[in-house]
Amino acid sequence: LISVAGSTIKLLPSILLSLLITFVTLYYMLVKGEELAFILEKYIPFSDKKRVVKELGQKTIGIVYGYFLIAIIDFTIAAIGFYISGVKYFILLPAIIGILAFIPGVGPGAVWVPLALYHFYINDYSGVLGIIITGLIISILIDTFLAAKLVGEKAKIHPYSSLLCHSRNFLSGIKPRPDPRLKISGMTLGP
Repeated sequence: LISVAGSTIKLLPSILLSLLITFVTLYYMLVKGEELAFILEKYIPFSDKKRVVKELGQKTIGIVYGYFLIAIIDFTIAAIGFYISGVKYFILLPAIIGILAFIPGVGPGAVWVPLALYHFYINDYSGVLGIIITGLIISILIDTFLAAKLVGEKAKIHPYSSLLCHSRNFLSGIKPRPDPRLKISGMTLGP
């Protein structure tokens, strides 16, 4: 338990930096999108630059809105599951899970795994079971399969391509851990 807490504390600066970068990027994409498109247009090596910039902009907005929907679903399922499991902070922890939905390479496991370990440590075995079930539903069903479908639909990306971008959370528990940059580059270069 101490080693898990230590490794979580070591990851905290990285998570905070990722949060900062994510929110600054979201701000510029949503508020200053036209300015970014104008700058991007200068550097695109295609002849039909306007169409490419327009299509990239539409897909990017679709991806952002798709992730926003996933964050809301993650929060709702986590809040219900944690409440049923008897988690004391059943609103705060799902809010953190919702925020982490926007950060590539960091998932809800960063919250529910240490939470399950804590409840195991305090001998709350029914709570552990509920937390694990809730976490697996969010990590596998929502953040992998539903995210691929929702984000793919919103961004008009083929569901299979979208699933490949989102499968890191699911596959990392089964196969050797893929490069975490795969999800970041898949999200940004995929569209």
